Amino acid sequence: MCKELIFGMSVVESLPTTVVAGGGDNGVAVDTSLKYAAKHILHVEAITTTITVKLQESDSSGSGYTDVAADQMVGGVNLVTILDTADNSAAQIGGFNLKRYQRVVTVSGAGTIHAVAVLADNLSV
Repeated sequence: MCKELIFGMSVVESLPTTVVAGGGDNGVAVDTSLKYAAKHILHVEAITTTITVKLQESDSSGSGYTDVAADQMVGGVNLVTILDTADNSAAQIGGFNLKRYQRVVTVSGAGTIHAVAVLADNLSV
């Protein structure tokens, strides 16, 4: 079991370091083909006003993104709120049974944020 946990994981950038100014910043398309699950880890470097982030999905990497439904989100809500007192902190967002491509999108706020996706490989393939 430990071997699968160690060798069955990969990490890719899902939101390059971004200076958020009001929201609307789209992250990089993360391809989850042949993956079991994905969780996006957000790192907030500096924050001026509370930042909110959501997760979107699509069947293709370039277009057609829609917000992930709340019932497909871990925790049942497709919105992460990072308070303006949370400099140098981390948060996470993830869902299940999603389409092939995922991206993190900033909704509102101001500050500097970065995200990576931790992907669990589908070891049965």
